[in-house]
Amino acid sequence: MLIGIVFLQTIVFTTLDNAVTAVHASGGVDIGQWPRLLLALSGIAAGFLYDIRGRRWMHMIMYCVTLLSTICVIVIGFGGPFLLGLLVFYLSAGFFSVYFTVGFMDISYHSAKPKLWAGLGRAVNNVCALMIMTLAGGFASVRYEVMIVAVILFFLISVLAFSYQNILIGMELRSMEAAASALMPQTGGTAEAENKQTGGAAKPEDKQTDLSTTDKFTAFGEQYSLTEREREVLRALLSSGENVQDIAHTLGISRAAIYRHISNMNEKTATKARMGLIQFYYGWNPEK
Repeated sequence: MLIGIVFLQTIVFTTLDNAVTAVHASGGVDIGQWPRLLLALSGIAAGFLYDIRGRRWMHMIMYCVTLLSTICVIVIGFGGPFLLGLLVFYLSAGFFSVYFTVGFMDISYHSAKPKLWAGLGRAVNNVCALMIMTLAGGFASVRYEVMIVAVILFFLISVLAFSYQNILIGMELRSMEAAASALMPQTGGTAEAENKQTGGAAKPEDKQTDLSTTDKFTAFGEQYSLTEREREVLRALLSSGENVQDIAHTLGISRAAIYRHISNMNEKTATKARMGLIQFYYGWNPEK
């Protein structure tokens, strides 16, 4: 699915590139070297923006960049300013390069052939760009047919992008829920089994364990300056194997609010996602 997204996006950006290059090749405007500075700056900016909240907004940012480029293709097709196309192309090119590089690098970590997937983004981009240049023969101008195709391409990109985002969210949720389920026995399963064996009578050491658990939770919240609501969310994450939607319903807040609180706690504890927060809590020692 990511290959399809990058392939279609390359068509849009190559079309915009052709429109800009055609003006330069005809002698209408001398582009010079300064746009390359925009390319470098946009790549650096993309790196910082994509990393916000663990790359949660990366796909949405790239979607907006693609929308801007598609609009720019249409504007130039209607005789819009050349400088607009030049600026948008070089700014979007930096975001696009970082996007497909990071996207395929992430896939490579979970692939049986990481070396293949790590560089596949650049390969798809180059192959598609070569195909467009060969078929178009180098656009002398952006024709109305090209504008129509650009709109159709953007629609297809939208469908693929949102489908891909939903798949990633689903994978993350399943991973976090699996991690939480794996850690659940550490939060009381052993104590319950012992109570059953002793006829339900609580032993002194059981009370000491419960007290230590409570003290640890309190110390953890104080150490990382968790708000009252964040502590409620964390307690629910630690004690419940339910999914985020069910936890949100139990706490009487929205699913988006749950993710926001988890993200805030990730920032305070230097962890990533729900799974990382849970693992960090169980590995945290208040005495240290």
